[in-house]
Amino acid sequence: MLNNLMWIGIGFLLMQGTSLFEKMKIFAPAIIILIGVLLGPFGLDFIHIDEVNSVLTELVLVFILFSAGLEICWPRFLTAIRPGLLVGVGGIVLSFGFGFAATYSLGSAMEEALYIGVALTATSIGISVPLLSNSGLLTTRVGQILLASAIVDDIAALYFLSALHVGLSDSNGYFAVIISLMIGAMTVVIAALSVYAFHFAVSKIDIYRHKNLRILMLALIALITALVTHLSGLSSALGGFIGGASLALRHCSHLKEDILFFKRLAEYISPLFFLSIGMQITKVDISNQHLMVLTVVILFAAIAGKFSCTWLVANQLNVSEQRLLGVALIPRGEVGLIVAGIGLQQKHLSDHGMVALVLMTLVTTVMATVLIPRLAQTIHAQD
Repeated sequence: MLNNLMWIGIGFLLMQGTSLFEKMKIFAPAIIILIGVLLGPFGLDFIHIDEVNSVLTELVLVFILFSAGLEICWPRFLTAIRPGLLVGVGGIVLSFGFGFAATYSLGSAMEEALYIGVALTATSIGISVPLLSNSGLLTTRVGQILLASAIVDDIAALYFLSALHVGLSDSNGYFAVIISLMIGAMTVVIAALSVYAFHFAVSKIDIYRHKNLRILMLALIALITALVTHLSGLSSALGGFIGGASLALRHCSHLKEDILFFKRLAEYISPLFFLSIGMQITKVDISNQHLMVLTVVILFAAIAGKFSCTWLVANQLNVSEQRLLGVALIPRGEVGLIVAGIGLQQKHLSDHGMVALVLMTLVTTVMATVLIPRLAQTIHAQD
């Protein structure tokens, strides 16, 4: 009990510091993971992950991704769906291919290479979108393509995560990954349609207009969809995301207020999840040459995979816009770290692999923070 209280207490302290990290232009989740490493068994051995922590961490993750799903703006996504889909799919294929090949060639296990490849497919709109917005380019063609492709990236990353979650824990090995992909597609579609239909029916009832009851109902939807995907063998995190994304299809008058509530909730509780990831890292040799090489290789794969996919829309963007889009796609966010964290929990990803992904996240975030404003100035100068 004392261990759980310390974990929650430290998490709440970090919650208060998250805004400071953001003001300093530092990617808070990566920093919090490193704090978890320091406080966990690898560092000061101050707190540990137990069964209660694991359950609470899973619940936190469900609501983080439920909030992410709610924030999807489907009309905006649909306006740029064709180029966004091209860039998104291209970035997924190239990032996964580069990440998997590079990691596997260094002697990593097949499971670790798969998880690292999937982690590299995600894109952090939490970093790029504010930077593009501040530069006045979010509503332009390049901004819309970024948003659409990032949605495709995150959905695909969570979907592939669920397939790995099932396949690599199955006795049939990699064949089970293919089967779980098909089962997962059916589960996703059925769950999404059920949530949409249920919400459509309930929204017609007068009691739905009461905010507290409505928030409670939405929270129950998040938990139920998470339970459904969990029982079907998929990740509960995917269920939370499906619930939020399905609700985002409904443009009722209350949705903006509900999105704001769950967004604030996710921002407030997310440090608990990222802190727990760091606490699970137990063996890291800083002087290990393999760790340094692995970090550099993953960083190169992360940059090359996203930046090179912009040639797919070369006929719709000029050179400066392509460069801006490429840089905006580079930073990895919460979804990439969530994939890595679950891989670490399942023992498919090594401690060194996790640390390499965290360092990659920090470097790509700094790159985007520095380069996006400068590239935006170049585009404005051309107009």
